[in-house]
Amino acid sequence: MDERLKQITTQILASGKITKEELQKRVDEKLKSLGGLISEEGAVHIIANDLGVSLGSTPAQTVKLKDVLAGMRNVTVLVKVLRKYELRTFGADGKGKVGSLFVGDETGFMRLTFWNDKTDYHTKINEGDVLEVQSAYSKENNNRVELHMGNSSHIIINPEGKTVEVKERAAEAETPARKINDIVDSDTFIQIEATIVQAFDPRYFERTTDGQTTTNYVMNILLDDNTGNMRATLWKEQLQNLLSKTDEEILKLKDDTDAWEQIKTDLLGRIISARARVKVNEQYNTKELVLYNVNSNPKPQGAETTSPKVNEQQTATPISKAPEAESVAEEIPTPESVTEELVGDSDEELLSIDDIDKALD
Repeated sequence: MDERLKQITTQILASGKITKEELQKRVDEKLKSLGGLISEEGAVHIIANDLGVSLGSTPAQTVKLKDVLAGMRNVTVLVKVLRKYELRTFGADGKGKVGSLFVGDETGFMRLTFWNDKTDYHTKINEGDVLEVQSAYSKENNNRVELHMGNSSHIIINPEGKTVEVKERAAEAETPARKINDIVDSDTFIQIEATIVQAFDPRYFERTTDGQTTTNYVMNILLDDNTGNMRATLWKEQLQNLLSKTDEEILKLKDDTDAWEQIKTDLLGRIISARARVKVNEQYNTKELVLYNVNSNPKPQGAETTSPKVNEQQTATPISKAPEAESVAEEIPTPESVTEELVGDSDEELLSIDDIDKALD
């Protein structure tokens, strides 16, 4: 047992919440259940978190991204910045700030988030930089683990003599084709071809970035592929692709109810294909899709995709269980609740409608 693992183990046993034998048994079970995807030290950290034992005073553990699991503290990683996202402000006074990076190493990828004062680091970092992130903490967000900069966290930008080889991402881009009824909880990205059988009113909202306020929008549709139906979300650029309209054209339609009624009617029966991220709506315990790379004129793959088995009874269930206003929107982020997703080349956000409504009031 190395010195750091020994210190952590001693700290857990000193809490009196578990015996040495019970701890070892739980470590073995955790390693087995995760199929060897984490180290023994990582397993001990998870167990400490489960027991409510704070390890904040332990030396920072240097780990690979594949070993970072939700609930870890005092984490140090060496990563490369693959993409830098805009710094945003939030709150009634605009003084809250949040920024994020998409980073990687030879074992995986992850989002790194900066809040308020920690965004000072964010402004100094560029894409391609190597970062030694020290004493960060991890949490789960939308079924994904991400790193956050806490009060004691620190970053060394381009540390001397240290480099990072980033894992190839080609495998991530290969997404399986799925029928709606074949989508399972373990799916992350899929390819889908289906027919639009219902379109909902778009939602417009404002967002402030670097002191500039812009108007964004989002729309829900219901897709059917003859095996079932599922709600899907189209954010700004994807809605432009679907409608073959520019940002300016969509903004001009903001208060034109009649125009949107015609647009929604015209969308019915249209076959589309897209790369999609599978998302679980925890409030309603239903799966939903977030669409990317939307192709509004795909070549049909077969007759079954052109004749969706949709009827009033089928569409009523998802609509009544998850009304559009509660299913899709963007919130003003807070340190306690942010669900911005860094997916591929998109900076989409899947957030709460309640927060948009508050921002618009």
